[in-house]
Amino acid sequence: MQQYQTAFTVRFYFVYFIYALSFLTSVPVVCFALTVLSLFLSIYFFIKITKHFTESKIALLISPLLSFFLFFSFTVGGNQVQSNSMIPGTLSAAFAIIGIYLFLEKKFNLSFFILGVGTLFQPLVTFQVFLVLMPLITLLEIKHIGAIGIFKAILFYLLPASFMLAPIFYRQFFQQEVYDSNLYYEILYRFRNHLHYLPSLFPVSDYIKFFALVIGGFVAMRFTEIKNREFIYTFSALVLSGLLLYWLLLEVTHIEGIGKLQWFKTTVWVNAIACIALSVFIGNLAESNLKFNFLKWLTPVSIAASVVLLLVLLNSAMLPVEKFKGRYEFLNYKKSDLTLLHEWMEQHLPEDAVILCSPENTSLICEARRSQVVQYQAIIHEPFYMLPWYERFKDIYGVSMETADRKDVRKQAAEMYLTRNYKSNNYHIDYRIDDITTCKYVPQLGKVVHQSGNYILTEYVTE
Repeated sequence: MQQYQTAFTVRFYFVYFIYALSFLTSVPVVCFALTVLSLFLSIYFFIKITKHFTESKIALLISPLLSFFLFFSFTVGGNQVQSNSMIPGTLSAAFAIIGIYLFLEKKFNLSFFILGVGTLFQPLVTFQVFLVLMPLITLLEIKHIGAIGIFKAILFYLLPASFMLAPIFYRQFFQQEVYDSNLYYEILYRFRNHLHYLPSLFPVSDYIKFFALVIGGFVAMRFTEIKNREFIYTFSALVLSGLLLYWLLLEVTHIEGIGKLQWFKTTVWVNAIACIALSVFIGNLAESNLKFNFLKWLTPVSIAASVVLLLVLLNSAMLPVEKFKGRYEFLNYKKSDLTLLHEWMEQHLPEDAVILCSPENTSLICEARRSQVVQYQAIIHEPFYMLPWYERFKDIYGVSMETADRKDVRKQAAEMYLTRNYKSNNYHIDYRIDDITTCKYVPQLGKVVHQSGNYILTEYVTE
């Protein structure tokens, strides 16, 4: 725990940014406001990116609908262009989209500076965009700005980004640690994050959907007018060739460290380009065939839809569909029984209480504000943390490298939690949370401290 508190992590600036804003208002309000702002800026500048490629007004409306809502999951490796909750990548993605727009507008210094600021919140997203735009600016713009101009743009990126990249590179390449590297990468790449690192573990359906969308986008470009094709082709080629190179280095030559680059995250940008191409095709086709003056209704309809969407987000408890009533957790929403239990715990349990619960319980720390004996969601991906984390996770949930279903370790551990009554005193545990409708050993649990619906909080008992 002391190492966890003192170690520099990729969430360092994000955490302190949220903490600083919490002096102005509550953390939930901060996170909601930043999420809405990030989504607004992402969609706004995505529309401006689309405008760079076409004069079609209908395409400007369609492109964000395709990329952010309809085809957002058509990527490889479980990634999407933007998140619907406040995580470091939410902020970083907004900066990445703004940076790409400024690059298209040939404001290279500002573009790279914006990418550098985004790197402070989540390095991978904007760093990957930087790694694509750096050779792209060399290939397409060196005749116009020269080597000095390219060098200046890179410096503008490094000016803010170095505050994140320097500590990371120092830890990766210069800080000496003695550990079992083979076990560490097995835990990181296969056990904990099977959907993010190794291309051979990604679902075949991801590849099918992604390449179907990309091929569809490029075919659409053949039959419509779209500007700056050179950027589209070069950007896409750099990303796609990077996928092949990443696979060769990681899974063929077994250079394990390259996996931390997670290059398949960049498929979100080729997905975005394909969505823009499809929207331009649809927009041009519609405007050349529609007799109805759609454009005069575009602005009022967009404003009305935005107002309705905001009201829904703030009042989801009023929605007629039950499963949507608690989906948007801000202001007027229906709280689940588990959330109500967490809120009771936050008010009544000692601050140093340690809780055992299912690994699928991802809201305990935020809502109950109490420690979890071991969690799955937000952990540090460094050897000093991952190796002891794995031993603790294996002991408590009974899932190991040998027994794990690599498709979904957390789901398997959650199923084990229902049938395997952990009673060891290897770790300090005060209470546990169980669902009485699914737990197979309710009579063996300790004294019930509080119940909310089907969820009970009991005193932890050892053998």
